[in-house]
Amino acid sequence: MNPVRNMILALLLSVANVTTSAQSALSAPPDARFEVATIKPGIPGENHGIRFLVSFTRVDTLNTSVSDLLKYAYGLHGDQIVGGPDSLMHQGYAINAVVSADTPTKPNADLLKQMLRNLLADRFGLVFHAGTRELPVYLLTAENPHLTATKQELTMTTGGYSPGLLTVNHGGPPELAAYLQRFVTSRPVLDKTGIAGSYDMEIHFAPDDTSANSNAATLENPGLFTAIRQQLGLKLTAAKAPTPVIIIDKVTEPTAN
Repeated sequence: MNPVRNMILALLLSVANVTTSAQSALSAPPDARFEVATIKPGIPGENHGIRFLVSFTRVDTLNTSVSDLLKYAYGLHGDQIVGGPDSLMHQGYAINAVVSADTPTKPNADLLKQMLRNLLADRFGLVFHAGTRELPVYLLTAENPHLTATKQELTMTTGGYSPGLLTVNHGGPPELAAYLQRFVTSRPVLDKTGIAGSYDMEIHFAPDDTSANSNAATLENPGLFTAIRQQLGLKLTAAKAPTPVIIIDKVTEPTAN
């Protein structure tokens, strides 16, 4: 886990359920687009890290790549993205995209994901097809679940990550799996709990990378697998399983602003 890459980042909206098809429909108009979107080269250098800020009205990123955008827009782990030239898939960009105030659909996570999908197609010329690959994954299952029903009046899932702490609010195990695979684990996480409903979840664990900005108390927490079992009554198990992937057919440099 690279804390600089993963954690100069704030994620305010839900990521998609990774167990769905890469081309799964969203509850948003398929032609939804940002009112304006500027794309500029990112700032090279590890010290600048990645920023991915999502709100109800805009998306602002720094040093985010086509691969990063795909992960958010389609709810994917990096292992679920196949093909595409490295020079384009991992080139960092600064993106500032604004949702029109006249958008007929109330801004929500699905709407922003659909807009990002269209941004990738319109500005990066992205074309792909869906497939399935046998991949190393983690299966999230219910062992002795003790989840706290959400008490917040939210219309969508929110959450965040810092080294040693993962939070998911107004979400279920599918959203937890998506956050885990996006920020913490080296493999896709597939939700197999069968648990429905909305919960507020926190996992306090010792980060793998002890060079992260973690205090002594964080490092004394249990490891991730143990923390999930003790704190949520869920279980992560390493396995190999058929997993949806997207296979890149075409991607280009972004068109001019």
